[in-house]
Amino acid sequence: MPRHFEQATEMVTRDRLKEVVVCGPDPSRYLEAIGTFEAAGYDHIFIHQVGPDQEKGLGFLAEEVLPQLKHPEASRRAS
Repeated sequence: MPRHFEQATEMVTRDRLKEVVVCGPDPSRYLEAIGTFEAAGYDHIFIHQVGPDQEKGLGFLAEEVLPQLKHPEASRRAS
């Protein structure tokens, strides 16, 4: 671990982290972030589960986010 890592982490709050990392149980936040990359011309993205429960987090992404990416016209009509 870097020598001053703990000191550096004291400056990071949960609110600040939420501003730069998409997290939480709202699929629309993930879809909005992915849409931003899509609009910028990306055709591949990597989604990583950073929480402690990998199975639950990846299950959420598989059930709530990815289906809307596969059929974006359906999710647009529903909203």
